[in-house]
Amino acid sequence: EGEQAVSGLRLTARGDRVFILSPARGIYALNTDGSDIKRLLSYEDLAKFNGQTLAAFTYYQLHDGLSINSDGSRIVFTTRDNAFALNGDGSGLRKVSNYGFGSESLGWPIAQPQAVISGDGSTIAWFASYGKPEHQHRLHFTAWDGQPLGSYHHVLALQTLSLTHNGSHAVRGEQLVRYARDGSDSYDPLDLGSALLPIWSYHGLSADGRRAVCISKPHPLISGQVIRADFNPAALDAAPAIATVEISPNFM
Repeated sequence: EGEQAVSGLRLTARGDRVFILSPARGIYALNTDGSDIKRLLSYEDLAKFNGQTLAAFTYYQLHDGLSINSDGSRIVFTTRDNAFALNGDGSGLRKVSNYGFGSESLGWPIAQPQAVISGDGSTIAWFASYGKPEHQHRLHFTAWDGQPLGSYHHVLALQTLSLTHNGSHAVRGEQLVRYARDGSDSYDPLDLGSALLPIWSYHGLSADGRRAVCISKPHPLISGQVIRADFNPAALDAAPAIATVEISPNFM
């Protein structure tokens, strides 16, 4: 309870291992039968890695941005101002986004960083937005080894961020826009008007990136709806990027 709460929980594709993030305690892993529990990263370790004392680092504590690849051998997570990567056994801690402690040179964060790793572990997508205009609303793709792959600027703030299994595309909330990993293209279903204006959130993405399932809540006082959307990469110039959309009756 309280500061000891769990804010990130991820399960491997085989269902044999669980990864847990506690903002105040660190990152843990254990078998699904409760055995072999191990703390992979403590809060003290992260403060030391950033060259700070624990007291000074408290403001930059872990958030709920925990993501693992399919077998749990690779992990990414976020603090208030940066994204980090870690091997599944707790080794190899490094920064994915190198904005520096506190990001003072860029202006303070105006949106919490988010980071996800693809199921095959090849690709990391991360989003950050800082006070200075040249560093606002940026979505980046990098290989696991840190090699830059592509980026987009002026991306709206994210509520959710998903990657395809092979990392070829990312989909962000809140309007379900899909971005190619190499920075070459994006599909936005709102390009042709406001017919799909309701906010898309809490979405899941298929392994090949061709289909998404979402919960849409256009207004806090309106019940949520389940929406299935099929992306159409071969769309004509005048055609929407979403080929079909199905909306269920209100269910929430």
